[in-house]
Amino acid sequence: MSFQLAARELHLTPSAVSHHIKALESYLGQTLFVRLNRGLRLTTAGTSYLSLVRDALEKIDEAGFLVRERRPTELLRIRSGPSFAEKWLLPRLPAFLVENPHIEMQIDTRSATGVFRFGEVDLEIHYGRIEGAGLIVEPLCAETILPLCSPGLLRGPNPLRSVDDLARHTLIESELAAVTWSTWLAQHRGSGLNAPRLRFDRSTLAILAAVYGMGIALEGDLLANEELLSGRLVTPFPLRDTAVSGPLRYLAIPESNVKVPIVQSFREWLHRQMQSAMHRAPVKPEENT
Repeated sequence: MSFQLAARELHLTPSAVSHHIKALESYLGQTLFVRLNRGLRLTTAGTSYLSLVRDALEKIDEAGFLVRERRPTELLRIRSGPSFAEKWLLPRLPAFLVENPHIEMQIDTRSATGVFRFGEVDLEIHYGRIEGAGLIVEPLCAETILPLCSPGLLRGPNPLRSVDDLARHTLIESELAAVTWSTWLAQHRGSGLNAPRLRFDRSTLAILAAVYGMGIALEGDLLANEELLSGRLVTPFPLRDTAVSGPLRYLAIPESNVKVPIVQSFREWLHRQMQSAMHRAPVKPEENT
């Protein structure tokens, strides 16, 4: 008795469910539901129709289940950096596995060497461009890198109004980041700035350290999106012109794997998800209070 709950179960929007119900009512020439302010109620025709079609629908569902159960499972081996796997990929994988119940997954987050090793994995989501003979490489969505910090840091004794003010704060970064504080400062006339550094081997730890108020991280909005939307991280001062944007991650697939159905399914799903990521909320600078 809820279009919204039905939509969630069917992976549709409530409006799509409502549209289908109206189309069914038009086809039958009968109203099936009474629309109430706080829910739905079956009409007499709706109750009769349900009793007649319930068995048929259950048999269709049972048949689909049996066919899926008979389909052999296939293993998809993916290599990804640990930060991307933890912050972006893992929260979205349940939806992929629901759509593809015959696929089992093996996620390898061990550090990549920059050379695709054929036979170890079926595809790789690589930080930074990767080259190799017989390899198809596709850029994923653009990311925006900016200084990020806890709002509490802005209310502290050391205000942030210019690049020079960074000298009174700890600069946090991931050692493998494509854009480091050194390169960022060199581009913004801060190359002589002497500030303490806090380095980690992965972006997740750098982002978390910034959330805890340990300093200012230089990270991308793709991985820090949740913290930015919740307000746990902000840009410390108006630095829109300092944003570094571009693709940082690439999908690498051996040519021999491109037409493998499970690889095709994941490739198409990943690009759809990345297209959605491009519409995430923009990073908004925050003034000192």
